[in-house]
Amino acid sequence: MNNFSSHLLIFLFSIGSIQAKTDKYRLTLRGNPSNSIVVRWNQVSGNNATVYYVTKDYVTDFSKYKFTNKADRKVISHAMNNHFARLKNLEGNTAYNFVIKDNKGTTKRFGLKRPLLITIKFPLSLVEILGNSIR
Repeated sequence: MNNFSSHLLIFLFSIGSIQAKTDKYRLTLRGNPSNSIVVRWNQVSGNNATVYYVTKDYVTDFSKYKFTNKADRKVISHAMNNHFARLKNLEGNTAYNFVIKDNKGTTKRFGLKRPLLITIKFPLSLVEILGNSIR
């Protein structure tokens, strides 16, 4: 193998392993918790982050993911570049897979499962908030 082909092979291998630089993932309930969830993450580097999600498992091939949502909100705080993307119209009792893609690459695949029903009644009393532990 000549020098050029060995460098080309190393270059092609490194292209296949590029990942988006993200960490500190969180899922939170906001708005209507029965059919939406907010994905939060720290965007270490890269721009134009988008969450791709679907009910099938396509691992990290984001082009096959049916639903997408760009970060709805970005907040820089405590040395973190927090991104928030609300995933909407989720079906109950359904497993979803998602990846985050930016201009530098795609994250590993993550999974979440929506419960069939989330019931929260408002306003909550102090006893309900504290779990009936008031004496």
